[in-house]
Amino acid sequence: MNERATNTGARLGALVSLRAPLGRAPSPARRWCERALALALALVLIFVRLKRSAGNEAVVHVRDDEVALVLDLARGRTRLVDSPGVLLTWPWFEQVLRFERAPREVVFGGGEPSSAGRVPLLALRGREGSSCWFEGLALRYALLPGDAHLALGQLGGELDRAHEFVHVMARAILRDVLGASSPEELMDPLVLLGATDRVRARLADGLAELGLTVLDVAPSKPGFDAAFEGVLERRKVAEQ
Repeated sequence: MNERATNTGARLGALVSLRAPLGRAPSPARRWCERALALALALVLIFVRLKRSAGNEAVVHVRDDEVALVLDLARGRTRLVDSPGVLLTWPWFEQVLRFERAPREVVFGGGEPSSAGRVPLLALRGREGSSCWFEGLALRYALLPGDAHLALGQLGGELDRAHEFVHVMARAILRDVLGASSPEELMDPLVLLGATDRVRARLADGLAELGLTVLDVAPSKPGFDAAFEGVLERRKVAEQ
């Protein structure tokens, strides 16, 4: 009886010794890998869930004619993205503003504005009381990609608001610079060219504060009222 019990205990001990390696705890390296994989999967699931709840705000496509400004809402920082591609952002923590690189235009034309770039014509009154106007005078401006943060601060991130800023600023500068010459002097191409250069320089200084740059100022031929046109005609006849 004792011998049988001894043999049975020996067999159970051998069986336990054979099964022990199969139930052995995983190594620390394996546990670390499993935890890292679980964490990565959890982050992916969280991002997918946030993306679904935030709609398209988590994935932003920046075109080649755009620059983007990424706002870090948590830390109050901005990051410029001036190359096209796909941006992955954290919804609620980041906001992306896109700005067009394409030049914009302000055209001083007659009557009420008929399009986003057309404004009423520019009328001037000379020193001696005569008046003239410039219909079709145009200026082109664009965003300075590296200064997009200035457009954010001054324009609230809406580049369409720049049109009114540029229009008001340009009209004031044009009246100041061109109004310093008489209508008759403005008929001289060299005088008009010099005045245009001064307008461009002053506009460049003013628009730089908005993150914008002046590309061109194209003057048009001045028009005059009937009384001044009569004076010019009589002067031409007298000079002949």
